[in-house]
Amino acid sequence: MEMKRVPKSSAVSVGLILHSSLLSLTLGLAITLGIVLASAWQEFSWARHVQAVAAFDRLTYYTAAKARLTRAAVMGAHYSGKDSTARFKKIHADYDAMLEQALASLDPTVIPAISDRIAAVHRSWIDTQEPWHAIEALSPDTPKETRDQTVARWFAAATAVVNRLVDLSELETGEIRMTDPAIAELVTARQLSWVLRDVSGNECLLMRPYVLGAQPLTPDVQAKVVALREDGRTAMRIIDDLLTRPGAPASLLHAVAAAKQASAAANGERDAVYQRVLAMSGHAGADAALSSEEWNEICVDKLFPVLMHVGSTALGLIDQRAAASAHKAAERLLLVVAGLLAVVVISGVALWQVRRRIMRPVKTLTDAIEHLTRRDYSKPVPQFPHRDEFGRMATTLESLRLGALEVEKAATERQHSQKLEALGTLAGGIAHDLNNTLVPVLTLAKLTARHLPEGGRERTNLETIHTAGMRARDLVKQILAFARREQVEKQPIDVAALTREALTLLRASIPATIRIVEDIDDVPPVLGDSGQLHQVIVNIATNGAQAIDGRIGQLTVSLKESRRRDPATNQKLVSLSIHDTGIGMDAHTLGRIFDPFFTTKPVGEGTGLGLSVVHGIVTDHGGLIEVESQPGEGTQFRIYLPTLRSAMSVATEAVARSLKAI
Repeated sequence: MEMKRVPKSSAVSVGLILHSSLLSLTLGLAITLGIVLASAWQEFSWARHVQAVAAFDRLTYYTAAKARLTRAAVMGAHYSGKDSTARFKKIHADYDAMLEQALASLDPTVIPAISDRIAAVHRSWIDTQEPWHAIEALSPDTPKETRDQTVARWFAAATAVVNRLVDLSELETGEIRMTDPAIAELVTARQLSWVLRDVSGNECLLMRPYVLGAQPLTPDVQAKVVALREDGRTAMRIIDDLLTRPGAPASLLHAVAAAKQASAAANGERDAVYQRVLAMSGHAGADAALSSEEWNEICVDKLFPVLMHVGSTALGLIDQRAAASAHKAAERLLLVVAGLLAVVVISGVALWQVRRRIMRPVKTLTDAIEHLTRRDYSKPVPQFPHRDEFGRMATTLESLRLGALEVEKAATERQHSQKLEALGTLAGGIAHDLNNTLVPVLTLAKLTARHLPEGGRERTNLETIHTAGMRARDLVKQILAFARREQVEKQPIDVAALTREALTLLRASIPATIRIVEDIDDVPPVLGDSGQLHQVIVNIATNGAQAIDGRIGQLTVSLKESRRRDPATNQKLVSLSIHDTGIGMDAHTLGRIFDPFFTTKPVGEGTGLGLSVVHGIVTDHGGLIEVESQPGEGTQFRIYLPTLRSAMSVATEAVARSLKAI
């Protein structure tokens, strides 16, 4: 019955399923981590953007603050009543250098479409140049009205620069305040610091002409002062409301407290000045007037830095918050990247393990099963180092292979023995008939030749017939020996002495290029026929010498007491090994060397009965014969014969069992 072949696609299917599962899992994890990575990258990018906007806001904040201080300094110099031309030039140079450096530092890539606004600031700054030059051209002789108009023109141009800088600062902070409530709170605090500063600055600007000139206050001016004070208190209440939450920044709380205290002190000083001005209403006097420097000290020097400190503190906290957010985003980004790399590494290791621990074993076992289904037991099943399910399956399959190989070997040997027995029976019958036929031929040829003169043609012919008959008789003897039809009387034999004697005779018959190496131990005697065993040694050694084929070679003859026992009788065995360095044999030739009439020699140079006779003799002596050979590596025969002690022990045990049974 033909066995179905195991499809090779089984291992491929298993591998495809496992690889697909792992790749699907890896792809799913990679997509998930990729989404998280994109989110982390977006968060990191936005945190960096917030940092850049905070830096941009800080630059515009301080630039606007300096521009306002410069504007106040110009107004103070103008109202001082002194020749301030040199001072105007110094303020002009410092102001232009400050704006030039600030505008050069503003990065238009931080905020989209901001370059137009930066250009507008630059144009507004340029627009201040002509009023600057007009101020610098003023002299003490210039009428006061003209001086006031010139300063007012420059003040309007400088205010445009300040307003555009404030617009720049407010543009992007409105967007970043949506990212974090804490940042929104800080941005609001910074903007309220602008309000406080504007309220205070507008009050100082409004009251400057009246205070410096000791002019009476109109009701409209008094109402404006009250409104400005209310705006300041409203801004301060909003700041207080922002900072009432738990965990409000301590530095900002301190800055706001200092601003409150400074505002209260400045308001008290200004109120005292206003009272003096009010008291002089209607009859102004020089004693009520303040100098420009004194008014700047009350309004600007003591109050403005404290109010602006609230904004600078908020900006510093925005920077810290943005830096902390960027740091956290960077950590998260690195964590996600590390996770993605870990997924790739783990998936790679898992795929490698699947290929190593599953794919290869499955393919190996599939190939082994395929060989077994084809009844090909020549290839051993590879064993795995891991004693898992695949390892146990490999061990089981190897056991099945060895068992099947033993069964096949036993069947082959049984078939071979039956063939040899059948051939022996046939050859024995033919040999006896030939032997009976040859007897009268040899006898009559010999007798007739005696009656003929020597040297005659007839006698020569009869001698030729007799010689041919003798060869035929020798062939008949070999056939009878192969068929084991001759009864041989067996005696105890010293195998070591017999082997040495056979090798002594062989030295004279084999070429001198072949060296004989002896490794012969004294071993227990065996029960057998010395002539037949002598024939076995000579026959195998002669075949080995012929296999060397005239080259330089070596015959190694070894005789040892073997540790191996006869598997059938458990008898101790003697091992006789004959190893040549000849041309060797392939598997096909090795499988037929004991077949009768099989020979590798040319026609007329061999009968093919030599090794068949050897096999028959060894088998008749209860022994075993094994052969190992590879093309180009020589041939080794191992003959195992039961020792005499073991044979006698087995016979004694058999007799004892028979007597016990009686």
